[in-house]
Amino acid sequence: MLDVKDCKELNATYDQLLGKKKHPILHIAGKYMNVTSGARNYGASAAGLRNSVAEAYVIESLAHKIIANFYMKFNQPKVPTQFFKTKEEAVVWLRTFVT
Repeated sequence: MLDVKDCKELNATYDQLLGKKKHPILHIAGKYMNVTSGARNYGASAAGLRNSVAEAYVIESLAHKIIANFYMKFNQPKVPTQFFKTKEEAVVWLRTFVT
């Protein structure tokens, strides 16, 4: 279960690795991955997206698709965000954001 604490730890790691510069980010959901509502709220906020110029998620289950639709409709992330069936599709889309 991904919660707000996990999201903040990920952002701290991104800060170290990326030098606080924005990059396209790829997320690959694990088969049984679940996300708390707090994590969805934080993930869509300016603070949660401070390292992202765009975000792509690779998902495969119906449950993930339902959560993805909910996230896009209600949390409305502040950077371009898309969901894909394959990593290859996601990478092609993310490359359009590389400067």
